[in-house]
Amino acid sequence: MRGLLFTLLTFGCAAAPEPTRLEDCAAVEDAVVRGDCQLKFTTPLLEDPKALDAALALVPEGVERDALIARLAVTDPRRGARLCKAMTTPEGQQKCQQVLGRPHLGAPRKTKP
Repeated sequence: MRGLLFTLLTFGCAAAPEPTRLEDCAAVEDAVVRGDCQLKFTTPLLEDPKALDAALALVPEGVERDALIARLAVTDPRRGARLCKAMTTPEGQQKCQQVLGRPHLGAPRKTKP
């Protein structure tokens, strides 16, 4: 019995492999961790609109994609207007407009001397 419990705990608690590409993020069960994973792979694509569009197409439409787009818009407000056009929900559009109205969110933080 003790051996069975040890086996279950050992294999049941084994960490899933770290995603190595955006498509792997879909297998992450926790929504927050999945969103962080998606952001990690899409942020470097902000400089390449075609590559970013292709990557966003891999994320399911709706709230999940809109949340990612909003986070990207906060990361780079200069591209916010373009990103906002990709929003698919009314709530996403509203959030994106808030981000566009607050460009300081993407400004570098001041450091104390």
